[in-house]
Amino acid sequence: MSSGDGISGCIFLGEELLATTSFDGQVEVWDVASGFRTAHVNAHSSRITGCDVSPDRKLFATVSLDLNLKLWSAQKSTEVASLMNPSPLNCVNFDLEGQLVAVGCWDGAVRLWNWLEQKNVTTLLGHQSSVRSLSFSPCSSMLCSGCLSGEVWLWSVTAAACVGSYHAHRGSTQSLNFLQGGKLLLSAGHDSVVHVWSGGLGQTVAVLGEEKTPILQKQKHARARHRSEDEANALCVAVAGGYAAVGYHGGGIKMFKFKSGEKVWSSEDLPVSMLCLMWMEAKETELLLSGGMDHNLRVWEKQAENPENLVLVGSFGVQKGPILALAQNSTCVASASDDFTIALWLKDTLTSKPWIDPKVMCILRGHNGGVTCLAFSPDGKELLSGGKDQALMMWKINASPPVLSQSISNCHGDWITGCAWTSSAVLSCSSDCKLRMWDIQTGRLLREILSSSSLTTLCCWVRQLCHVAKTYRSGTCLYLCSF
Repeated sequence: MSSGDGISGCIFLGEELLATTSFDGQVEVWDVASGFRTAHVNAHSSRITGCDVSPDRKLFATVSLDLNLKLWSAQKSTEVASLMNPSPLNCVNFDLEGQLVAVGCWDGAVRLWNWLEQKNVTTLLGHQSSVRSLSFSPCSSMLCSGCLSGEVWLWSVTAAACVGSYHAHRGSTQSLNFLQGGKLLLSAGHDSVVHVWSGGLGQTVAVLGEEKTPILQKQKHARARHRSEDEANALCVAVAGGYAAVGYHGGGIKMFKFKSGEKVWSSEDLPVSMLCLMWMEAKETELLLSGGMDHNLRVWEKQAENPENLVLVGSFGVQKGPILALAQNSTCVASASDDFTIALWLKDTLTSKPWIDPKVMCILRGHNGGVTCLAFSPDGKELLSGGKDQALMMWKINASPPVLSQSISNCHGDWITGCAWTSSAVLSCSSDCKLRMWDIQTGRLLREILSSSSLTTLCCWVRQLCHVAKTYRSGTCLYLCSF
């Protein structure tokens, strides 16, 4: 059993040794045959975000949000080198000879280090968002990098120049790997798609998992697929005025009558995954706000003459990652992104007629991971946020400019998936199966409820009852718990 606060990564150091990294900066080495831990190192002061092993398996490297690239002896688990970077790090990859190490950074840079000489050989600039994946070609002459926006860049290592780029995924490019001696490149993205590309040209060779069913068989099963489509791909829902708007993976938005379940409208030609929806409180009109995998926010208006029809009013955004959560008070709207930021927008600018592209009021920075949930306090003066960094943060929105008033770190052993306010405390739930209550003033843990499976959403807090969505493989159920 690992003593770390959740496993952030793992890599085989040999046939019998496995190294694991944790969210709290620990490295543990395990003997696979016996199951015993052979080494334990407090390697970093923050979350370890990536690891890789050298081609000869004598060394392994770790990178962290604490800015450090560290190299370790695979046999002794002792530190061999430590290299400080100017930006937090996401990923790491050795070249074929094991002398060069590439790191992907928050600031969009790819930095190449000669670890033996402990110097930065070159810095490759071009990505406009955080670099999430790296892969050297087998001959080490090419380096491939993928970023938060889904782009893939190909670099000549010797020339330190970009030789090509293309958009590979809707959402971040999470993993890259050269195949067949560099002839092919495999990419996996946050959009749940795996692509096979020509190694240097960026041409699609295959999409793994793509159906190759004969046409007649496709027609035969088309109706059955259509029936299950809405259930299988639904990502979020917002209910108001007798209608439910549902966001889908790669399928935009559909609207249903709440009581009968009849579909009355769907967005056309919008192959975008919608991750969050919110009906906005506006005068004289009903507006729906959506946040997408393509980093954009969209405002939709329900037509007065036809309430079963939504019209796109406008699309906007400044954040560089998928929009994961939305919240509102009487004057502003908050959008949370996988780029670790929260954007604040004046509600008046989102509901104005005629439509004018809104300007962001403020960008809140503090999280070290994607921001997954938001909740305004009952008086609307404070905003609560939770993220993939397992931290809860409270922001004073009525201050000018808004400021961070409280931060509670290491709240859970996995991503925070939901947050909410009570009259005197805040709540958080997580994929670690725990629902927790925290003191607003001190950040002290007050209560904890352990569930048998992952908790996905804190819906609301009413009269000492907490409404929580709980996920099972067979579906989702809603249950109540009392503090």
